[in-house]
Amino acid sequence: MQELEKLLALCVFGAMASVVVKNLAPSFSALLVIFVSVCVVGLCVFCVIPFVDFFYSLVQGTSFSVYASVLFRVCGIAALSGVAAEICKDAGESAFASKAMLAGKMAILLCALPVLKSLIEQVKDMLN
Repeated sequence: MQELEKLLALCVFGAMASVVVKNLAPSFSALLVIFVSVCVVGLCVFCVIPFVDFFYSLVQGTSFSVYASVLFRVCGIAALSGVAAEICKDAGESAFASKAMLAGKMAILLCALPVLKSLIEQVKDMLN
């Protein structure tokens, strides 16, 4: 719970600092937003590590371990592309934001190929 409070405090501080900096030096406001966003994402990743370790220990040695790996990669890609898109939107570049989301979706599709291959093989086995 303390980590959540730290994350929320960092977000509020970043927002207030961005408003102040935007009035004084607008060009530095976007840099501040990017810096605070990277810090928040880093703290989020740090907070999720125990959950990921616990989940991997549960699925280790099962047939679900391959799917769990893909699931975590997809979640990470979605989170990172979402953060990148929000930073682009904050900087006033909605075209770059949509391209960041598109790149994330393409990366997710590439990560899902092994799962799709496995699914197709299982359907073939059931039909034979």
